[in-house]
Amino acid sequence: MLAAAGAVRAQDDVAGGPRLTITLPRDSFDAVRPPIVQATGAPGDPFFGALRNGFPVRLEFELQLWRDGRLVDHLERTARWQAVVILDPLRQSYELLRAGGSGPEIFADRGSLEAALATPFAVDLLPARPRNSRYYYIATLTIDALSVSELEEIERWLRGDLGPAIGGRDVNNALSRGARLLMIRLSGLPRRQLEARSQEFRY
Repeated sequence: MLAAAGAVRAQDDVAGGPRLTITLPRDSFDAVRPPIVQATGAPGDPFFGALRNGFPVRLEFELQLWRDGRLVDHLERTARWQAVVILDPLRQSYELLRAGGSGPEIFADRGSLEAALATPFAVDLLPARPRNSRYYYIATLTIDALSVSELEEIERWLRGDLGPAIGGRDVNNALSRGARLLMIRLSGLPRRQLEARSQEFRY
C-alpha cells in the first residue's frame, strides 16, 4: 500500500493555468517509492490559440534528482521526456504524440486532451544505491509552440523520417510553407516554463 508523502506544486502557477506537482509516495514500510509527476491544466489558453493557428505545441519534461551536500548540492540523475500536440483542422480533433509511443492518441475536444495530459505517472529515478543521505527532486515543464527549426524537425519526425510513420499527413495542413514561416516570425509564439521542487527525503 502506498501513501503520499506530500505533493509540492510549481511556485510560479497562475490561477487557472497549468500546474506542475511532484508527489513522493511511500510503501507500508515508509520506504520512498519512485516519484510521481503530474501536470494539470496544460498546455493552457495561449497554446490552444497557437494550435488553432496551425502550430504544434511541445511539452518537454525534465526531472532531476539532487543530493543535499550541505554546502553544495549534487545533481545525481536526470530524466527527460516529451510530448507534442497537433490540431487536425479538418476533423477539429487533437493529436497527442508521446516520446516512445506507438502512434498518435486522438482526442475530440480540449477537455479530453487536458485530462490525458494530467494523468500522473511514476518516474523511475531513485538514487542508485542507499547512502543514508538527503535527496530532493526538481521537475521542470517547458511548454512552447515550435520554432522554425523545430517545426522542420517535427515535420520530418511525423512523416516517419525520424520515427514511426504517422499516417503520412503533413503538419502544414492547409497553410503553405511560406505563409506558415511568416506567421511564426510575426506571431510572438508563447512559451512558458513551470518548476516544482519536492520535499526532501532520506535514502
